[in-house]
Amino acid sequence: MSENETNQPVKPRLVPARPPNLEAEGGYLPRLPWRYLGIAALVLGLVLLGNGYRQEQRAEELRASILQRYDALAPQRATMTAAREKLERLIVSAANSGNETVTAPDFRFADLRNGRSLYLRIPQASAGAAKQIVAATKEMEPDWIPSCLGLNPSTAREIYEIGEFLTPGFVANLRDEGVMKLRVREDTLVRRGKSDLQNLLDAASSRWFMLVLQEGPSRHDDPVRVFIWDLQTEKLLLATRVQSQGILLTSHILSQGVDPKTQPKLGDRTRATANDCSIAAGIRKLSAAR
Repeated sequence: MSENETNQPVKPRLVPARPPNLEAEGGYLPRLPWRYLGIAALVLGLVLLGNGYRQEQRAEELRASILQRYDALAPQRATMTAAREKLERLIVSAANSGNETVTAPDFRFADLRNGRSLYLRIPQASAGAAKQIVAATKEMEPDWIPSCLGLNPSTAREIYEIGEFLTPGFVANLRDEGVMKLRVREDTLVRRGKSDLQNLLDAASSRWFMLVLQEGPSRHDDPVRVFIWDLQTEKLLLATRVQSQGILLTSHILSQGVDPKTQPKLGDRTRATANDCSIAAGIRKLSAAR
């Protein structure tokens, strides 16, 4: 071997890469404690199962409480059911009647101030069947027709909307409701029973019923049909067809230096009141009632 070859540095030997001994070193991750994880999963499952059982038990208690309270209102429910059926029967008969004007000889508008009265205004197209009447009644908006006649009646909307807790539909789906909805339903039943029940019964026992059927989308642009009954005898006291002729005249007194633009303008409510009072005046005129 020559001297030059002896002085050359020795190159390191290349060793191929090998994966570590996973068994000796325990692998990339430590072994999972499967036994303890299984026990934890079992405990969690039992907790969830127990919670579900308690929830269903609570739901059953609420259902029983609701049904008990609902059954205790059987006499009041019968009264309200009879009142609704009477109203629906009269409304359907009005919708199917003609347009002639009818005034009972012994009827006077002053009689309407003696005793409670009910008022309802719905589209004539919704007055043909009970289901339509219920839906339309719940959507009724206030107007000034009774006020312009000097009346302050209850609205049939109260009987149908607030009195919903007295109908079979209120307890029809208890089996499908969870604890939260059942709590709300029980609270509604208790609260309505305390605060609204007597007023509903008073409204249901009203002496008079006034119905306005709108022939078109607007009671101000289209004719309306008006009916008044004695609810005790179901006798028709008045029936007439009226077209609003609402005209509101105003006057402004301006002082010197006052800008006319700052004066109040007629709003939609003022115009609606004028039109409703026009309908009321037409009722009085066409019925020849005093």
